[in-house]
Amino acid sequence: MLPAASAMAGDPPPTAKWSPWLEAAGFLSSERDRGEVSGFAPLYQDSARLVFADIKGKLFTDSLKEGNFALGYRQMTEHGWNLGAWAGYDIRRSEFGNNFSQASFGLEALSADYDFRLNGYVPLSGDKTANGLARVELSGSQIFITGGQEVALAGFDGEAGWRVPIETFLGGTEHHELRLYAGGFYFNDDKIDRALAGPRLRAEWRLMDFVEEVPGMRLTFETEIQHDDYRDGQIEAGVRLRIPLFGSSTSSLSPQERRMMEAIERDTDIVTAGTKREAVLDARSGVALNSVTTVDGNGDLTAASANAGANTLLIVDGGKGALVGTHIVTASNQTLVGGGTALALRGVQSGAVTTFTLPGTRPTLMTSGCFCGDVLTLDGGSNLHVSGMTLDGDMGAAGAGVVIGSDQRNLHLTNIAALDLSGPGVAMFDGNEVSIDGLSVLRNDFSGILVSNDNMITVRNTSMSGMTLSGIEIDTGNILVLENVLIDDTFFGPGIDAFDNNTISGRNVTLTRTGGPAIALVDDNQVNFTGLTVREAGFGFVYMENGNSVALSGADFSTTPTDGIYMDDGNSFTMTDTRMSGMGDDAFDIGANNALSISGTVISGSVGDDLFDFEGPGNVFSASTGNVKDAAAITADICDVSSGGFSGTLSFADGTVLQNGAAPCL
Repeated sequence: MLPAASAMAGDPPPTAKWSPWLEAAGFLSSERDRGEVSGFAPLYQDSARLVFADIKGKLFTDSLKEGNFALGYRQMTEHGWNLGAWAGYDIRRSEFGNNFSQASFGLEALSADYDFRLNGYVPLSGDKTANGLARVELSGSQIFITGGQEVALAGFDGEAGWRVPIETFLGGTEHHELRLYAGGFYFNDDKIDRALAGPRLRAEWRLMDFVEEVPGMRLTFETEIQHDDYRDGQIEAGVRLRIPLFGSSTSSLSPQERRMMEAIERDTDIVTAGTKREAVLDARSGVALNSVTTVDGNGDLTAASANAGANTLLIVDGGKGALVGTHIVTASNQTLVGGGTALALRGVQSGAVTTFTLPGTRPTLMTSGCFCGDVLTLDGGSNLHVSGMTLDGDMGAAGAGVVIGSDQRNLHLTNIAALDLSGPGVAMFDGNEVSIDGLSVLRNDFSGILVSNDNMITVRNTSMSGMTLSGIEIDTGNILVLENVLIDDTFFGPGIDAFDNNTISGRNVTLTRTGGPAIALVDDNQVNFTGLTVREAGFGFVYMENGNSVALSGADFSTTPTDGIYMDDGNSFTMTDTRMSGMGDDAFDIGANNALSISGTVISGSVGDDLFDFEGPGNVFSASTGNVKDAAAITADICDVSSGGFSGTLSFADGTVLQNGAAPCL
């Protein structure tokens, strides 16, 4: 009952007219090139009927992949036509990494000289977010995203074909066929703004049985051109090589019989498109941007923000010179962005994120030169994003770069440069929630960032250099998160200066050339750093007074004229996998009642006094193993307990063990 299936294990039986084949193809295209492998296998056949499988695998440029799996039926009629139908399942991985599937089906009528085909396609997958497909449109006072989602389109295509009778005007063409096709296609979805519809023309030149040693082999040269309003004109050209299995020739078949073995002709891939216009949000603040307005050096930023109202994208354009004056923003739900800035936007419906470079040039904001005013004040509003501006203090004529009032939420400062100020680069009062990303502070006669009380601050991808006081100074009850932060050259103050009850975490933080300690902690702070680097600290790597909890992992400390780590009383200190070198006084100066865990720490270079100097009682070591004295030149003692002491032990890889009352801790 299945003669073709049994033939797969050996030579086909004599009753089998139609045998399987494999085909390899390659196409160059104005849209995307592709390689293709196809297979055709009869599953059931008799003298006039055929059930078959048609399988295609395609690999496109842009990492697009597709597979087509179909079952078909064809029947020869006494009138010279083969009538057929097929149904299939298609799967595609798009260039945006989305997976789509669809049901496909078709009807066909094939004769020796003519082809008629009609195919349909029904998506089985929902819409998928495609960030790379999304595009921003700025139209007058409105801004939109198109293509926020990738949509598989339903549709149909069809064609009519004709075999050109080349034998009437060319000789020696018994193994040649020239076929021409004309048709069209239509694909649509209510989520796109226009249908993909248009004409399609293609041509095939076939060379059959062209290799005598491999009967049934066919070489086809093919070209196709189509056009629609969405993708414009597309043209492709390629070649297909068909290899029959079992070496069976088609020369013994009639023209009508040969046509029973044609591949299913269908659209090349699952057709997808981007969704139509949708409203946008600021991707950082989440604020809907319903309108767009612009202010430049001839305008007033304060008035422009107040007049624009909520849900406005305010473009600050520096093309007409610096914006000079008192810049105060009291509005909420706004995005103020400098011209030329790449702004991340998110589609309201799709959630797709794309970056749009705003028109204009980066602006510079300045004060009127009163030696007291701040350059930009954010006073009272929440849900604000300020980005892409230079705040110029005019050689100290201005106070702070950005001043934030109290109780403001969801504030974002990105890509801001604050320079030559007499005040901080950024200052904030109490109870704010602020994210800072891409801040650059340079040559300020104050701290880089100054924070009062009970704020939540995140600082990322930021550099500060040339501050007279501290890099970052926080008062009480703040939560501070640092990531990829460089603080350099604080003339008097610490790199990071925290007073009481703050929580600080940091990753990849570098503190160099600090006038005071790299990190200074007063009381009851919770501190955790991974990947902390300190170079040339003016008054120690870490200075802590009382009740602090500090955990350091993977730190690298080098060069200070004083103690490396200094602590007063009641601190908890954990340090793992850290390097320390070049201490001008004690490596560790320890007060009373501290809990210490030091492991995997390598101490090298010079130590100006003791390696460990205990200046009070009640200290406790735990889990302190695997430390290394790497040729450290210790001027005084490894362990000085003359003024204090400890319990527990600390061990080194060379066998040295610090234990109170035992050498070297006598």
